Amino acid sequence: MSMYYFSDFQKKDVILSIGFFSAIEIEQLYKDKPPKYLEAYDPREDVFKQYNDIKPKCKNFIPYMNAVTGIERDAYLTPRKYNTSICFEKEKHSQIIKTISLTSTINRIYSEYSRLNKLLLNCEGSEIDIIQNTSSDILKLCNTIVVSFHMWVNEFNLKEEDYHKCLNKLSKTHKGTLKHKGRHWWEFKRNG
Repeated sequence: MSMYYFSDFQKKDVILSIGFFSAIEIEQLYKDKPPKYLEAYDPREDVFKQYNDIKPKCKNFIPYMNAVTGIERDAYLTPRKYNTSICFEKEKHSQIIKTISLTSTINRIYSEYSRLNKLLLNCEGSEIDIIQNTSSDILKLCNTIVVSFHMWVNEFNLKEEDYHKCLNKLSKTHKGTLKHKGRHWWEFKRNG
């Protein structure tokens, strides 16, 4: 699904990807429209290994095996029926993982590059926590925010009310377009 957004990418973009890209997609992006800088977070060991395998071919690609959350706190990587999710309470078969806040990540990137062209969120349910716990002042530093709200995955127990709160919050600084209704994929472009 994320390949769909490649048409909107520009050479020399500064990109922050949270669970959004596979290693294959990153390689393809570097062939088609090489970004100036791409930082990718995914707490899954297998994905991180794939990221490291392609890193030598992708200039200024920095992968991290961390979860990004709205605020830094204990989080757990929990296997689910179809994927793995991040939760904030220990469950059976979950393991504790390192987290970093979106605020500190964006501030660091912005201080180095003076821009963030794309923030990409496909983080298996934690997108609600990230948006709710990140200030609008930080979010408006991003030219474009692409987010997949995992409302269709019942085991994440995401509330429709929280989904709408996130849409309202993002709509104060960005103009939103629903890209895929069934999957709740949204693209928000900064106002002004």
